Amino acid sequence: SELKIPFMGGYGLSDLLIEKEAKKSLKTQLGMILRSSKRLIEIAELMKCATLLLDDEFITLGSEEVDVGDLMTQAHAWMAAATDAKGKPLKKADVTLEVVVSEDVKTVKGVDKDQLLKALICMSDNALKFTASGTVKVGATKRDGATELWFEDTASVPLRGEEIKQCFIPFKRLQPDRYAGFGISLSMVYEIIRLHGGHFELSPGPEDAGTRIAIVLPDDLQRPSRAGGTGDGVFAGGGGA
Repeated sequence: SELKIPFMGGYGLSDLLIEKEAKKSLKTQLGMILRSSKRLIEIAELMKCATLLLDDEFITLGSEEVDVGDLMTQAHAWMAAATDAKGKPLKKADVTLEVVVSEDVKTVKGVDKDQLLKALICMSDNALKFTASGTVKVGATKRDGATELWFEDTASVPLRGEEIKQCFIPFKRLQPDRYAGFGISLSMVYEIIRLHGGHFELSPGPEDAGTRIAIVLPDDLQRPSRAGGTGDGVFAGGGGA
């Protein structure tokens, strides 16, 4: 938190000055400071979250009943408004966003809403980053005594075999030459879901195009011991050879 404070000060001050500055050249320079400050805040937050990958005692999960429809609507709203490091919309112009929540999905119990929303936002970021055109869907489905929260795109390259698990290895990036990032967001998501007692399913999207990633939360969530980490039984089904 202390690391973020000076960056937040720079972000707030530059945002205020942009509104008052009349000279276009200065507004442009202030805009660069604003975007840089925002990115530094994001990096500081990622560094904080990365401690979870080193020692999960750093995170304390709450337990509450959460409205799934509201949760997915918040994830959708974030996707529609998200911007990249340059301040440009993260959602490409040729990408359509959809929310699909089954009528029988009402709430999930025993979860930490803030941490679960953080996981969904990280997944949203990845879904938009790798989709240049087509459709990105976010949804929730009830099945076999569990609630499934999922993301599905129709345009990214389908993941196969070992690529699936590599997505969740800290600092592992599958296409580092094409996409910016640190390679820890999905690792963080993995650990948040593991600590909830849920698991992941990854598979190709509809008609073998794109990628589908789902968080599966059993109705009778049983939180695991604080031992373990990325790679310890959080995958079930899905994928391919």
